[in-house]
Amino acid sequence: MKKETFAGVCSILSSLPSNVKWDEGIAQIYLTIMRDWDDRVVGEIMRHVLLKCEFRPTIAELRNIGLRIFADVPTVQQVNQHITDLCIRYIAENRVKPADDIHPCINVIVKMAGGWRRIGMMDSDTTKAVIKECYGEYIATEANDAFLITPPDTKKHELTTGDAIARAITE
Repeated sequence: MKKETFAGVCSILSSLPSNVKWDEGIAQIYLTIMRDWDDRVVGEIMRHVLLKCEFRPTIAELRNIGLRIFADVPTVQQVNQHITDLCIRYIAENRVKPADDIHPCINVIVKMAGGWRRIGMMDSDTTKAVIKECYGEYIATEANDAFLITPPDTKKHELTTGDAIARAITE
């Protein structure tokens, strides 16, 4: 990320309410994590922040916004809904095929949770808790950061608007 882009990010983030006072130390922490992110990605994340965030997002929240936009990673609620739907519609042995038609993270998260059979034997609250924990582990993997550093070319609209926002916040 360019220095000017980060200055714009700081301007936006420092203006949002938070329990943590914005200062040079906080800015340095954000910079340390976001330094390699593509300016267009940062611009699109900032557009999202300006339109949807009432409070200053944490670095993890900014990263998750970016992953949902550029890696098409579903939210934990969407993952939970997909898994619940598949558990209701199919017996354990037949769930893998329909799951191939949805986001690849679903099967990864199910595997992390112990597999379809184990999930099918859990009550609803336990399933939600296990899926939430596994989703958090999945999201935290560094492999996902590639989408923030080198965004996919298929996201032309997001990259174009992100570029425009990045330029706007540097002026």
